[in-house]
Amino acid sequence: HVRLGLSRVDVLGVLLVAGVTVAAYWKTIRYPFIQDDWAIIELFAVRFPDFDEWLFFHDNFFPQEESLFYRPLGYNFLLLLERTFGLNELGFHSIHIALHFGAALVVVGIARRLTGDRLVAWVVGALTAGAVIVRLFPSLWMVGSFDIVAVFFFLLALLLFMRGRIAVAA
Repeated sequence: HVRLGLSRVDVLGVLLVAGVTVAAYWKTIRYPFIQDDWAIIELFAVRFPDFDEWLFFHDNFFPQEESLFYRPLGYNFLLLLERTFGLNELGFHSIHIALHFGAALVVVGIARRLTGDRLVAWVVGALTAGAVIVRLFPSLWMVGSFDIVAVFFFLLALLLFMRGRIAVAA
């Protein structure tokens, strides 16, 4: 018997944040790829269907030509998603929803650290999960992953910093 140290408020809070996240973003599951997703799909699936992932990873960090965008982590994250889910939008959108949920849980940790109150922290997490106006648009398109992942890792770094884990936060 392993005890996780979760109170009834924590269990209900996780369910609340998960429910709000799903309620806020479930419709994104049905959306097709949009806007410049097609350029990325063309890059991964059409022009280079059998390209060397390691070479692509390397070239993203050390580009041979000038580019308007330098987003090596973002493009490699998209490559990982494409290699995992293929061209199935459901996989991409599901990962976005999971990252929104994860970010809301990190906000709970930050709010709890700041207020010391579990209930307040879970309410803040639920409000964060339901912030559709701010977070819906990036959920709809592939390159929105850049924004979603950045928010998740920024919040995680902030929480780690607040807990004194400065090297890990960096």
